Order: sequence, then structure tokens, then C-alpha cells
Amino acid sequence: MKKKMIMLISLWSLGTLTSCSEGKLPEYESTYFKYAVETKDDGSKVGYLIGFTELGLEQTHLILPEELDGIKIRGFGYKYTKPFFVGNIFVGPDTFVSSNLKKLYINYDNADREWRDDYNYGQFPNCHAVYWKSEASLNIISPSRKEVIRSYNLYLKQKNNIYERGILANISYMYNYEGAENEGYYWVDSYNQSLIEFIPPEPQREGYTFGGWYKEEECINEWNFDVDITKEEIYPSSFYEFRDEYPGTYLYAKWNKI
Repeated sequence: MKKKMIMLISLWSLGTLTSCSEGKLPEYESTYFKYAVETKDDGSKVGYLIGFTELGLEQTHLILPEELDGIKIRGFGYKYTKPFFVGNIFVGPDTFVSSNLKKLYINYDNADREWRDDYNYGQFPNCHAVYWKSEASLNIISPSRKEVIRSYNLYLKQKNNIYERGILANISYMYNYEGAENEGYYWVDSYNQSLIEFIPPEPQREGYTFGGWYKEEECINEWNFDVDITKEEIYPSSFYEFRDEYPGTYLYAKWNKI
């Protein structure tokens, strides 16, 4: 009986260790991120961010990628269950840490919602805000709702390391052409009477090249990111305080026809 018990324990341990190596997904590195790839039953692949590269750890502003090396990124970390083990093994969140990160941008629709549901960003000690665009909010701060950034989901860090909504997007980057998506809004950010540290990726428009960011729709005075100062961040007393007019900083894209 004793020999049988020892044999059963040995088999359980072997099965646990083997399933651990089989359960963990293959891992890769891109420019800023480490990620794991899961192959589904139908052969499709999805990725999960599990950490930063050395270069990623140096960054103060990062845009979470929609894809890496052609693999759709689904969220932070992943979990799996080992045979004979009651519970889940989590891979990723404990290693996704950065002391330099100030702002994190999730600037695309993600129906899986794993950015917000499975992670609270508590391991970014210096991260002021997380910009998260939900799949239900395709209109980024529409003109009729400029008073809130809720439609773009800007989360500000609270004392408990949980990010909650509650500030106006005082910088709006506009596509600046008729018929543009998102009612003309390309990107939003927030800086309090200061220089803009992070310049978003250049917008794209078929048949045109991007010519810079300007202070007016007519594109007369170009915004100087080394000199020009943004307006003040405003915390409204209610969601309707600036319903008709919001005194923020608007930057307009200039387009040169090819």
C-alpha cells in the first residue's frame, strides 16, 4: 500500500510538471514588449503581453499594440489549468512592471475587454493615466459631449492603484477634413499648462501625406512642441459643465495632396 501511495504521488508530480511545460505558451519579444502566443483549435493565433523588453522598460509613454508580428494581442497575461491541479496558473501580470511609465494608451477597440477586466495597472507606480478606448465607444468625445472623456475612457490613478475616470481631455487632435471618422477626433490627451511630451503617431489619409499639427483649421500657425504650452486641465463639477463649449487645446492636421 505504501509503495502504491509513493507511486501515485510520483505520477501526480510528474503529470503536474509535464502539464506546466505544456501549458505555458511559447514566448517572444518585440521592440517594447514580451508576449506569449496561443494557437487555437482552428489554427488561428492570439497573443498576450507578459512583460517589457529592456527598451520597453526605459519608455515613459507607450501605446499598447493591436498586433505584434502579425499576431492579434488580446490582453495582459494568460491563465491555464494544470491536470490534477485545482485552480489556475497565471502568467504575465507579476512580470508586467515599469517604474518609468507615465502614460499608457490603448487606442483601439478590443471586444475581448481583457485590458481592463484582468489587470488594474497597479504595477506602474509613476503612471498618471491610462487611455482606454472601449469597443462600445466609437465616437471619441463627440462635439455634443465634450464635457467628459468617458467616451474615450481616460482612467486616472487613485490612491488604491485603481484607475478611475474623471478628467477632461484638454488636448484634442483633429483629423481636419470632411467625412473623417470619429466625428473628426483622432487622438486625445491631457497636459496641465505644460509642453506636450508625447506626440501621437501620424494619422493616415488616403491620397495625402501628413503635414504636421496646427493651431487652427486653416493650418496657418504650426504647433511647436518645443515651445508651445497647453491650457489648464479642468476637473468639472458635473459631466454637463462644458456641454456646449470646452476651453481645451485643439490641434489640427495639415494634409498635402499626393
